[in-house]
Amino acid sequence: MFLISDYRLADNKTGLDLILKAKASFNKDLPAILITGDTDPKLIKLFANNSIKVCYKPLKIEVLNNLISEVMLATAKTQLF
Repeated sequence: MFLISDYRLADNKTGLDLILKAKASFNKDLPAILITGDTDPKLIKLFANNSIKVCYKPLKIEVLNNLISEVMLATAKTQLF
């Protein structure tokens, strides 16, 4: 299981908020992918510090597919051990 979210959500909420709440509720190691056009270095560092993969807009389906495969492979390896 993993989570994919856009960064900017309705009502001034962010995908980062959603992901961090999900990690707190379900599993701190929950893999997540965030889709964003924001390239603020502080945000990028925050995403990395929370083990969140990022797919930048404009979204390229090949990049998203590669990130999904990467997350699924890493999750499968973790579950084996």
